Amino acid sequence: MKKLSCLAFLLILTISCLSACNFSQNLTDKLEDSAQAPIKVDEMMGLLSENLIDDAKSLMHPNTSSEGLDDSFVQMIAYLAGREVLSMELEGINVSTSVGTSGNTRQEDLFYKATLSDNNVIYINAVYIADDAGAGFISFQLVLGVV
Repeated sequence: MKKLSCLAFLLILTISCLSACNFSQNLTDKLEDSAQAPIKVDEMMGLLSENLIDDAKSLMHPNTSSEGLDDSFVQMIAYLAGREVLSMELEGINVSTSVGTSGNTRQEDLFYKATLSDNNVIYINAVYIADDAGAGFISFQLVLGVV
């Protein structure tokens, strides 16, 4: 009886270990499907590559400080120089929801690997918040170099 229960435990442990990677990928896929930000990241990159600063600024959260915002957009647009995003791979996602006296807040932190139309690879780090004040990015960064 003891040998049978040990064998059953080892079998369950082995199956759990072999399916752990798939579980992690399924969880990431479900988070991406339920998140609002992936569509907005794609939209923001399209606006930046088309040099549409005012439209890009409209995707920012209403409470985001406008100080230095124009300069940041100009820098990202200058780097992209009209190049479009060919593909984006989600590298990481974190979704958190909080309820407090000031209302509900949903925060989505995303990290993408993006390939541009000239085959250069960049990374995108974005934080998207939806709360009582509205919805939008509080941070949107193009990350260059070693990550």
